[in-house]
Amino acid sequence: LCVWGSFQTSARIALRYPGLSLRYDDPVDARSVRQALEDAPEEPTPAFWTEQNGAVQTEFRASEALCIGVSGDASLVWPERFLKGGWFGPMAERMCAVSRQTALELFGSLDCIGQTLTLDAETYTVSGVFKGKESVVVYSDPEGAEFTAIELTGEGENPRADSLAFAAAAGLSEPDDIVYGRAMAKTARTAAWLPLPLASLPLFAAAWRALRRRIPRSVCLFALAFAAAMILPPVLNAVPGWLIPAQWSDFSFWPSLVEAAAERCTEWFRLAPSSRDVEMKYLLIAQAVFCIVSIAAVLCRRAEKSS
Repeated sequence: LCVWGSFQTSARIALRYPGLSLRYDDPVDARSVRQALEDAPEEPTPAFWTEQNGAVQTEFRASEALCIGVSGDASLVWPERFLKGGWFGPMAERMCAVSRQTALELFGSLDCIGQTLTLDAETYTVSGVFKGKESVVVYSDPEGAEFTAIELTGEGENPRADSLAFAAAAGLSEPDDIVYGRAMAKTARTAAWLPLPLASLPLFAAAWRALRRRIPRSVCLFALAFAAAMILPPVLNAVPGWLIPAQWSDFSFWPSLVEAAAERCTEWFRLAPSSRDVEMKYLLIAQAVFCIVSIAAVLCRRAEKSS
């Protein structure tokens, strides 16, 4: 059950953070955003956003909601599964998507595609309803908005260098913080797999002893090496690229890796969290609990058998 929960949690993390997130303490105004979109390279694709709590209303109902203004691809900013409709286009004006909770509070139904709501004295047309127990409204780029974050698709071998290169190419200042979404998702997925090899060790040991009695030792060693060679690529693919050395004989890599990991942890904990970051922190805590409980259960089971 804990292993299943661990895989579900890692899948949720991967859904919520598909790429890199650049954060700014000083907001980026709409003029700078337009200039950045003109100057930025085609890849990675940027989406600018900001969030605030605000009042949204229809003709007959009103509600408090988390309001997220977006310039660009909204699916990068608030990745979620839709129950009705879908995201508005990157160039859409006065469009929005709402959570299930908001749809029920404002319209009394999920069948609200094409209906309108008012936010900050502006009218927006609903394009879709996504899953969510909290009241959330994601709306297209408002005039004169100031953005505090940028989402980027993809994540290369050196995501920090990629982020800084994008900001420089787009004419933006260096971000105050960077959230490495895909790296966190890969780390969570790797942690989800950890209990399975531990639980399988007795089975592999029994199979190894049985094979050694019937098959020559050299053949067994060759089969073991072949199996390791087949398993290694997907294992390395599941690990964030910055955790893998370019040369395994480069012993200077490991101290720098520890420093980089400590720097990223410090950066993550000092981050002024958005609503999505709060959810991420809860998910990471849950993932750690699932992993620890799963490993503890496997070790306790082995201790019981040995005694």
